Amino acid sequence: MGDGFVVFRLQEPAAGQWRVEVSTMNDQHLRYSVGGFCSSPLRLGVAIVPPRTPRGGPLTIGAVALLDGRPIGPTRGAAAVVAPAASLDSVLTAHGDALAGLRPPTDLGPDSLPSDIARMATLRQNLHAAGKPDPFGTVTTDVRLRAVPPGRLGALGLGGPVPNPAAMGRWSGVLAGRFGATREAGSYNVVVRVSGIEPSSGARFTRQELVSVLVT
Repeated sequence: MGDGFVVFRLQEPAAGQWRVEVSTMNDQHLRYSVGGFCSSPLRLGVAIVPPRTPRGGPLTIGAVALLDGRPIGPTRGAAAVVAPAASLDSVLTAHGDALAGLRPPTDLGPDSLPSDIARMATLRQNLHAAGKPDPFGTVTTDVRLRAVPPGRLGALGLGGPVPNPAAMGRWSGVLAGRFGATREAGSYNVVVRVSGIEPSSGARFTRQELVSVLVT
């Protein structure tokens, strides 16, 4: 613990989805970041191939559960790909005149932003107040991940570097799926969730990872 941050350690936390609520004694709104870290030897390795692609290029999503660095299976998995509904260039083209005429608040206190970002935030608020669609909205697509025989990994493009020294082509229990709707440029967030049974204890587990991919 130190100036500006605090750390809480929980021994043997219960399984399930956790929610963190933060409150302060300040009168003004404060920005803060919250992170959670798990020291369990059971982890999830995720590979997105390629990590950067032009619009229209397909993405292959691979995942494997690792216990002490060794793959375990069988597992089940799915991914949710959160894509921008419109690229930044499309937003600027559609709302260029409105953005040029906006004058965002000059005194935002701790929420002060660069002028161009502040104008976009003000545009978003104005459109929301008028009942119009969010120009920075997203589209979420669910992708089912299926078990992949090691012999087919090369065809899926999963032979590149992954978050483990072992090559994915040698892993068993690998899950993979494909996403092809990269219609807009921008950052795509891929949320991968894998569940199964830990072999030594017989306990059920779920692991989730978030990986971002840039579409140009």
